[in-house]
Amino acid sequence: MATGITENDVWQAADALLLEGARPTIERVRQKIGRGSPNTVSPYLDSWFGGLGARISDRAAFSAPAVPDPVAQAAAQLWEAALGSAQAQLAQAAANQKAETQAIRHGLEKEQAHVQQQAQRLAERERDLQDAVAMLKSQLHAAEARASALDAERQRALGQLAELASQQREASQAQARLAQELRLERAQHADERAAAEERSRAQEKRWLNELDIAREAGKRLSQQHDLAQKAAQSRIAELASQAAEAQAGLQQARDDLARADAQKQVSAKAAEASQMAIDTLQAQVQQAWQVLQQTQAAQSAREGEWQEQSRQLRTQVEQTQAQLAQLLAQAASRQAEIAALRQDAAASAATPVQEKVGGKRRG
Repeated sequence: MATGITENDVWQAADALLLEGARPTIERVRQKIGRGSPNTVSPYLDSWFGGLGARISDRAAFSAPAVPDPVAQAAAQLWEAALGSAQAQLAQAAANQKAETQAIRHGLEKEQAHVQQQAQRLAERERDLQDAVAMLKSQLHAAEARASALDAERQRALGQLAELASQQREASQAQARLAQELRLERAQHADERAAAEERSRAQEKRWLNELDIAREAGKRLSQQHDLAQKAAQSRIAELASQAAEAQAGLQQARDDLARADAQKQVSAKAAEASQMAIDTLQAQVQQAWQVLQQTQAAQSAREGEWQEQSRQLRTQVEQTQAQLAQLLAQAASRQAEIAALRQDAAASAATPVQEKVGGKRRG
C-alpha cells in the first residue's frame, strides 16, 4: 500500500539532485522519489530552499559519503554556483509572481468593472424592452377597440340600409294603391259621364219629339182656325206652356250637362292632382331608390374599406404579436446573459487571488 511522502524524503531527493549538479524542482523531486503530488512537494521544497543557506556553511549537514578535498572543493563551488543561480531564479520567480499577481488583480478589477457596465447596459435594455412591450400592448388594445368600433358602425349602416329598403317597399305599395284608386276613380267618372250624356240625349230626344208633335198640332190648328179658334188658342197656350216646360227641361239638361262637365273637370283636376301626387311619389320613390343605390354603393365601398382596415388591423396585430414574442425572447436571452454574467462575476469575486496565482505557479 502506497504511503505519502515526508519532508525528509523531499530534502534527501533535493540534496541528491544538487549533488548530481541538477537544480531541484518539484517535478524532478517527484521523479527522484517516485511518488508524491505537486501540492505536497511544493511546501517541503520551499522549506528546503529556506534552510539551504544555513546548511551550506555546515558541510556535514549533507549525507553524502566522504570525498577527496579537490572533489569536495569542486562540489562546493558547484553548490555555491547552483545556490546563487537558484537564489536568482527564486528572486526572479518572486518578482514575476508579484507582477503576475498584480496583473491578475488588475485584470479582475477591469473584468468586474466591465461586467458591471454590461450588467447596467443590459438592465437599461431590459427596461427599454419592457417599455416597448407595454407600448405594443397599448397599440394592440387600441387596434382591437378600433375594430370593435368599425364593426358597430357596420351594424348601424346595415340597419339603416334595411330601414331604407322597408321604406322603399312601403312607397311601392302606396304607389300601387294610389294607381289602383286612380283607375277606379277614372272608371267611375267615365261611367258617370256616360250616364249623364245618355240622360241628356234621351231628354233632348223627348223634347224634340214633343216639339215636333206641337208643330204638327199647330199646323192642324191653323187649318182648323176658323172652326176651333178658341180650342186652338187654348191648345197653343197649352203647347206654349209645354214648350216653356220643355225649354226649362232642356235648360235643366244643359245645366246637368254643365255640372257633369264641371264634375268632369273636377274629376280631371282630381285625376291630375292624383297623377301629380303619383308623379311626386314616383319621384320620391326614384329619389329614395337613388339614395338606396348610393347608400348601397357607399355601403359596399365602406365594407371594402372596413375589410381592408380589418385586414390591415389583423396584419398589425400579427406583426405586433410577432414583435412582442421577439422582444420577449430577446428579454429572456438578455436575462439569461445577465444571470450568467452575474454568476461569473460572483464566482470571480469568490475565488481568492492567491489560489489562482498558486494554481498557475504549480501548473
